Amino acid sequence: MSNDQFSSLKRHPRITWIRYAKNLAMRTIIAFHAQTIYKSSAQKQPFRPNAVSGGCRTFATPVFLIFSHTMSDQIQHECGIAVVRLLKPLDYYHKKYGSAFYGVQKLQLLLQKMRNRGQDGAGLATIKLNPAPGTRYISRKRSNAPNYLADLFDMVWGRIRQLPPEHRDDPAWLKANAPYAGEVLMGHLRYGTHGDNSIERVHPFHRQNNWINRNLLLAGNFNMTNVDELFQELVDLGQYPKEKSDTVTVLEKIGHFLDDEVQRLHTWYKPDGYSNQDINKLIFENLDIQRLLRRACKKFDGGYVLGGLIGHGDAFLIRDPNGIRPAYWYQDEELSAMAP
Repeated sequence: MSNDQFSSLKRHPRITWIRYAKNLAMRTIIAFHAQTIYKSSAQKQPFRPNAVSGGCRTFATPVFLIFSHTMSDQIQHECGIAVVRLLKPLDYYHKKYGSAFYGVQKLQLLLQKMRNRGQDGAGLATIKLNPAPGTRYISRKRSNAPNYLADLFDMVWGRIRQLPPEHRDDPAWLKANAPYAGEVLMGHLRYGTHGDNSIERVHPFHRQNNWINRNLLLAGNFNMTNVDELFQELVDLGQYPKEKSDTVTVLEKIGHFLDDEVQRLHTWYKPDGYSNQDINKLIFENLDIQRLLRRACKKFDGGYVLGGLIGHGDAFLIRDPNGIRPAYWYQDEELSAMAP
């Protein structure tokens, strides 16, 4: 994809407004499935019904759920989010574009185009698919410097430039050893509406876990009107949130239902004699993102667009059912991208 195509997402014929659900029980969800990265569009499978999601449908390849809508409100200076999903191996981009960090380049370009959406900080996270145990597969970097966006990518590219030239030209080595050499990427620009401007307030937030499919990264553009209620629900579950804020509350709310969905699948497959490693693979393939997000967001009240990455490589973008925040998606043969 050329820079010109990314320069105006709104004009591109393959960009569409994300629609809002007339049924307020539904949220608009866009999800990328981790196991479809090397499939071409010719291999896409048809819709199949999903009984759990109230009659909605899901794809077997990168999922885009689009509901009918009325037009959203005008874009204001609110947080910016960008999600990029590479659909080819890193070696493909190295041969065609001369760099295995093609995803980082496109993420940087997206954030630069929407830099007016946040003036208080910037952050990014990347995830590598199919990592070996004991290797670092999540990289995250954030900045709250006055020149936050330039500072963020100076740190990222500075780390990459430190690598020996022979390693920078070896996609397999980069995938195994280098930071930011991931196929799934998310960036965020912060426009603070509450709290201080410390680095801890800069997205993406990371909910860490030693189980790969319970790691959760979250970046949001939102104003929740019922944080007290959502916070109390976490307390009633027995949790002890580290602070009472909308970001932490939303992160822990989604994280709780992610844990529950993973445990449900583990309990389902364990009696059949699968090993824990085999069950991990089955969870990667069968994790129902729609189900867990519908459960997690059932009581969300306010205007929001939330982007998330799960440790094994699933990604999602979800918005409020009233369409308060606009958002776009794009896909070609090389990548998929989302940006509110």
